[in-house]
Amino acid sequence: MKRSRDEDRQAFSERLKRAYALTGGADYGKYSELGRAFNVTPHAVKRWFLGETVPTSRINEIAEYLKVRPEWLLSNRGPMREVEAESPSGEALNVQIHRVPIIEPSEYETLQNDGPSVSSYCLAMGNFSSQTFAYQLRDNALVPEALSGMIAVVDPLNWEAKTPGLSKKPVVVLDNNTFLAGTYIWHGNPMIEPRNREYRPVQLSDNHKVVGVIVAFSQRDT
Repeated sequence: MKRSRDEDRQAFSERLKRAYALTGGADYGKYSELGRAFNVTPHAVKRWFLGETVPTSRINEIAEYLKVRPEWLLSNRGPMREVEAESPSGEALNVQIHRVPIIEPSEYETLQNDGPSVSSYCLAMGNFSSQTFAYQLRDNALVPEALSGMIAVVDPLNWEAKTPGLSKKPVVVLDNNTFLAGTYIWHGNPMIEPRNREYRPVQLSDNHKVVGVIVAFSQRDT
């Protein structure tokens, strides 16, 4: 089911608010500040923030002002921003920062179709696909790589997800409405072997689905 125009405008409004907040700008007077920057009235800016209008003709200059990518600001495509960094040798690096939706196992299929009504996100750095999602770890099966309560960032399109048996990254499987993560192995039947040796391997059902590999760990960014 496609989202309505009202929903699209509200979604844009939330991204605009988030991007502005990350600039460190004061909430008081922001309509006047941005109005001067883009030569529009404060009332026009207010309508952007309220989700009443989307300034499509000004997206590029607004994105540049807020230091975010215009594709993300307009339609939530790709990473939120790109930042310049340096390697230890002084080489310039282009680093992508993504705002990734945190979902429950029951929301996975909806995410693949039109996207669920997500209320929580995390920020993650790296080169991920636009279909990347995240979920909260419920146990210590990934110790020493991660602890219960941390957010696992999963990329369904990472090349290692296509060959899970060879993946060095933790493979994430959806089985019986539960996310399981670890090493994907075969012992007569497919199994997930936790990284934590105190946990036993879990035999997977015939209906299990490999949904990606963990490419990063993060914290909630509501």
